[in-house]
Order: sequence, then structure tokens, then C-alpha cells
Amino acid sequence: MKNYVIIGSSYAGIGAVEAIREHDRFGRITILSREPWDFTYGRPIITYWMGGDKAWDRLWYRPKDHFKRLGVDFRPGVTVAGIDTAGRKVLIENGEPVSYGKLMISTGGTPINPPMEGRELKGIRNLTTLQDAVEIMGWIKKRKVKNVVVLGGGLIGLSAVKGLAPHKAFNMTVVELADRVLVLGLDQEAGGIVGGHLKKQGVVLETQTTIERIAGNKKGEVQEVHLKNGKKIPAELVIIAVGVRPNVEFLKGSGIEIDRGILTDRTMQTNVPGVYAAGDCAQAYEIQSGERRVIAVLPVAYSEGRVAGSNMAGFSRTYKGSLGINSFYLLGLNLMTIGLNIADPAKHEIAVRKDGSAFRKLIFEGNRIVGAILLNDLAGGGFITSLVEAKKELDPETKASLIEGDYLRFVAAKQAHGAAAVRSWRGGKSAPTAVPAPN
Repeated sequence: MKNYVIIGSSYAGIGAVEAIREHDRFGRITILSREPWDFTYGRPIITYWMGGDKAWDRLWYRPKDHFKRLGVDFRPGVTVAGIDTAGRKVLIENGEPVSYGKLMISTGGTPINPPMEGRELKGIRNLTTLQDAVEIMGWIKKRKVKNVVVLGGGLIGLSAVKGLAPHKAFNMTVVELADRVLVLGLDQEAGGIVGGHLKKQGVVLETQTTIERIAGNKKGEVQEVHLKNGKKIPAELVIIAVGVRPNVEFLKGSGIEIDRGILTDRTMQTNVPGVYAAGDCAQAYEIQSGERRVIAVLPVAYSEGRVAGSNMAGFSRTYKGSLGINSFYLLGLNLMTIGLNIADPAKHEIAVRKDGSAFRKLIFEGNRIVGAILLNDLAGGGFITSLVEAKKELDPETKASLIEGDYLRFVAAKQAHGAAAVRSWRGGKSAPTAVPAPN
């Protein structure tokens, strides 16, 4: 009987378990998770629970008994201290080592906490796990929070805004070192649109500055945030959301090769035979660059996990590669980014279309589409994604349909390029509910 061990119970871990069971019904599978919960949850849904839109049992990414039904020994609340690759053992903090035949590491990311005066005060939190969300909501109730400062205007920081804004009980300030929010995903123009939308929702933006120190009261609780631009902002809660880094520190001395993340080949195996990696801690093949990169996106984690699990079970699979895609709903604004989103005017053709609150920016390299930013008009997002992945040379008609956002021509182009456009066409809210076949 084969002995599989998976470190991490999120999307990559689930993908690996499900793939293993498709090829090996009886092998022993053990999942070691640092999370305290006896279920696996959808991280993007955390903020909906915070905002009151989702009940607790709607957080589950799979049914609560999913691992049990798959015959998995699921061990929550376990901290892994290291890997003994020579002895094929996972070292457990305050526990007995766990032996493995095949191992997959899917430990995700660790929040980045920049040093600052006052960091030890009560009321300073990260927001990357369900436990973080539970602690934040508990602190809000205990402290009767009225003023919230979020350090970081990226996806994590704006997720915090999304989770707390529905309560309409807080003065919210986002502090961002760059000149706009979502600086890693949006260019100047699109970032400005999102920033303007946040301001209309009552969120204060402090850009091109950061926190210098956090002052507290006599109880050791957060009371005021001092910015480097000289401003002082009252705060009973500070959320640090400047980013995450791959959680790989525990692998020192294991012999597993690490760059920014854990380096893998196209089977998701590391340089150590029998040891695989997937998800936000893995540095795997990326389609557009042809290089190995960390792409911290949910579907990527699940896909990488499935490839790793299949190969662990002896069924050969090659990872097609990842593509940076993000889809995000923010207080009435729909956002999707695909592939390259910061264009080089000397190298790329840029097509921009604006229609009221809708904004579409498509980036072409010759006759290939290489990236897109879609705001409040997500029509054809799946089709565009498939064309970017396929690196397809487009004819003028297809290219024009993408730029103009003509729904019928999207369908016609999809039929003409069926081999490349492998994903279903999906329209945004403004799309017709039924699209007739083109003549």
C-alpha cells in the first residue's frame, strides 16, 4: 500500500487528494494542516462571512466530511517543523515524525509584517486565514471599533475593506506606499478608476506614504496611526496587508531547492525524488514567460495539486503551466485581470474602450493578445483567457471583436477558433441572457 503525505489542506491539497483517489483507491493518505479547523474552507469567501453575506457553513470549500469519505487521515492543528528527506519523514513540532512514501508540500504563503514601532500593541492583525477573520471580528466587538486602518492597497488589503465595509460602522483608511491601489495588477489608469470608486464608497486613500509608528493607550491597545507624511489617524484596529511570501522557511536543511518558492519541474516534482510542491509555495512553469514563477491564484493551486497528485499515484501528467488571472468584486465594481497587465508602449499595442462605468484595456503583441484589464464589463473574459493561454495569432475580425466588445462577434470568433477557445464564453451583467448563433 502506498503512503502519501500532504502538508496543507487548502486548494492544492484538495486537488492532490482528489487526483490520487482517481488512480489509487486504497493508498494511505495523511493531510497535515496548521489550520485549527476540521474542515477546509474557501479563502475568498472569508470576507463575505465577515460582511454577513455568508453563513458559517457556507465557508466550506468541500463538504465537511469530504476527507473522511475519501479515506483520508486529516490532522488539523499540526505544525510542521521540517522535512527529513533522507529518512522520508515529516518532522512535527511537539509530535512524532510522520513517514511518507510520496510527499506533497502545499503550505501556502506567510504574511509579510514590516517592522514598525508599536507592532506589539493589541488590535493589529493580518487577514490571510479564517482564524485571522474570526479574531478581527472578535476584536471589533470587544473594542467597539469605529476606526480601521488597512496598510496595503493590494488584493488582501482591499479584501479587508470588502469584508468590513458592509457594516457601515467604520471610518476606513487604506494606506498604500505606491501611487495607486492594486499596483501589481493594474496600470495607472485602471488603478485610478478603482481608487476613485473606493473614495465614492467613503474609503479614505493615503497613497505614496506608509505607517511610521502606531501609538497605543494605557491598556496597550491601538489608538492612533502616524504616517510618514505627517498625518495622524485614529484607529482601534490596524490590518497589515502588504503581501505574502511563500511559506518555505521550515525547509532549510532539507535539500529541497528553493528560489522564491519551491522549484518544481513540469510534473510538480522538486529536485528531491518523491517530493512534490503545489500552490502558493511552489515556483512552477508559467505560460507567458516560460520561466518558473510563483502564481498565487486559487485555480492555479488546485490545478498544480491535481498534477502533483496524479504523478504521485503513478499516473503521468505534465503541467500545462500557470497564467496570472484575478477576478474580484469590490463594493459594486467587477474587476478581472488576465495575463500581462502593465504594457510597454514600445512593444505592445494597447486598445482601450470606455463606456460609462465600464473600462476595457486589451494588450496585444503583434496579432496575439497577451493581457487584459476588464472593469465592470467582463464580457468574453473566459474567451480572452483561452486566447492568451494558447498564444494564438488572431485574424483582424477576431481582434476587432475583442477590442469592440461585440458579443455576437465574440461567439462567431469563438466558433472560428474553437481549438484555442476551450473555455465557455461568459458575459458580464450587461450581456444578453441568450446569444443567438451568428448568421
